[in-house]
Formats: sequence, C-alpha cells, structure tokens
Amino acid sequence: MHRVSSEAACEALAQYAAGLWGQSYSTIAGLWERAWGPANLVFAISFAVRESIYIAKKIERLHMRRWRVINTRRRSPTDEAAFRLLLFAPQNTPAYRMRSAKR
Repeated sequence: MHRVSSEAACEALAQYAAGLWGQSYSTIAGLWERAWGPANLVFAISFAVRESIYIAKKIERLHMRRWRVINTRRRSPTDEAAFRLLLFAPQNTPAYRMRSAKR
C-alpha cells in the first residue's frame, strides 16, 4: 500500500486526463473529476487506519476462501485431512494459479 496524499492523487488525475489514456477515454477522467469530492474523503483518514482496513479485508477474503473449501467437503475423514484442505486451499484459487503460471 502506498502513502498517497490528496495533492499527489489530484496531480496524477490531471496527468491521466492530459495523457494518451485520458484522451482516448475522456469519460473516465470526467467521472473521476466529478466524483473527486467524495473520493477525496479517503485521504482525510489517517494512513494507519486505511492500512488496517485493507489488512482486515485481506484477512476476511482468506477466511472466506478457507470457509468455502471446508463447506464444499462437509466432512473430512481425519483432522490431518482437514488440515491439508486448509493448507492447499490457496493453491486452488484462480489468482494463485495465475501468479504461479507467470513464474
């Protein structure tokens, strides 16, 4: 996660709007400019709070992925089998397979 200030984000939006992508997709730049007021409120929150929110979301995603693995199997013959399911659960997700394919 990057420490971005409101001024830096506004400058990046102006560079995007003036650049090739901004000229090709001018509606996107316009949407961001119109929504800048509510989006700018994110920068009022301290970095530590924003970081803890992002970390909590990652933990929730991991928990949901593991919950899905356990609920699709319903029963495991042994505790070791359940542990293996949880251990190898991240390898069964599309994002993990894409990352390992790029290596």
